[in-house]
Amino acid sequence: MRKKYQPHISSDHILAPIDGRVVSLIAVPDRVFSSLMLGDGLAIKPTSETYYAPCDARVTVIASSRHSIGLTLFNGAEMLMHIGLNSDQLHGEGIISHVKIGDKVKQGDPLITIDFQVFNAHQIDPLTPIVIINSDKYPLKNKTHLTHVKAKESILFTF
Repeated sequence: MRKKYQPHISSDHILAPIDGRVVSLIAVPDRVFSSLMLGDGLAIKPTSETYYAPCDARVTVIASSRHSIGLTLFNGAEMLMHIGLNSDQLHGEGIISHVKIGDKVKQGDPLITIDFQVFNAHQIDPLTPIVIINSDKYPLKNKTHLTHVKAKESILFTF
């Protein structure tokens, strides 16, 4: 029997926000992410369409086209999830936000749902970099060695 999801593993554990294949940030075909210019993290090539809060946090940024979401963790770390490469070109089409700026979210709460058909029709890669933009203050430890992760279950990294 599969273990039931237990929220709030620990405030220093960041869970996968979506099911998918793990990709090293330096392998992301976008220099802004691969150069670690924005900070350290990982990327996920999603195999499911709903993104969940990877930890308890406050929603601090949602791009007008809903292609990126910023979370401020209660320890002060700032996370950016950039949903898809060049997904800003969709102008929000195929991306539904379940939260708004200022919302407090609990680990496992739904954040955003994407429509793979829309992404595919526009040839948009849904690869999602997940970056701690102030990783100089909050260095990542124990990055996952898994090749595939499960939303709300797999630990991506710890602080």
